Amino acid sequence: MVGFVRTSSDYETIRNQAHDDARRLSIESHFADQGLIVTSINQETLDLTKGWPTFNWSSLMKRKFCTHLRRFEVSIWYESYLCGLAVGKVSKGNSWVRIDNVEKMPGEGNPLKGSIFPISFVAATKYAGLLGKQKILVTSPINQELIDYYCGFGGEYLSVKAKPYRLPFSCVLFDLTD
Repeated sequence: MVGFVRTSSDYETIRNQAHDDARRLSIESHFADQGLIVTSINQETLDLTKGWPTFNWSSLMKRKFCTHLRRFEVSIWYESYLCGLAVGKVSKGNSWVRIDNVEKMPGEGNPLKGSIFPISFVAATKYAGLLGKQKILVTSPINQELIDYYCGFGGEYLSVKAKPYRLPFSCVLFDLTD
């Protein structure tokens, strides 16, 4: 049997559909209003992240993610203001979409403060559904406050090498088959 091979543009089309769905659902869920823009990460976006405190997004994208055609990525804007980013890897089988890195724009002026993870999670869930994946993993939460926050969305915390998954990192697991 010959498998279906997707191209970079196929995955970009699927990501765009997930972004459109995430925007619509985020507005319906009152995470944001009509000024919300959900899109892919591009060079303009990366240029605007210079000086953000948590991640060097340009380096991160080049080093870890750009070579992964299936990657999950989302750039979250309010009108012309970049408010947050999220990126992660996707399994080859039907297993999972990971959210490996998520960050909100630093400072007090973020019009979507408190909504970056929920919007990213909706986008990841939609992307997973379009790809036929069964789980979302939010990898390596850095403290108990984040673990509790992510679990508040219905996830289950798994420590490193927790059975039955035996992952090399801790994560919060969301099972989409429930």
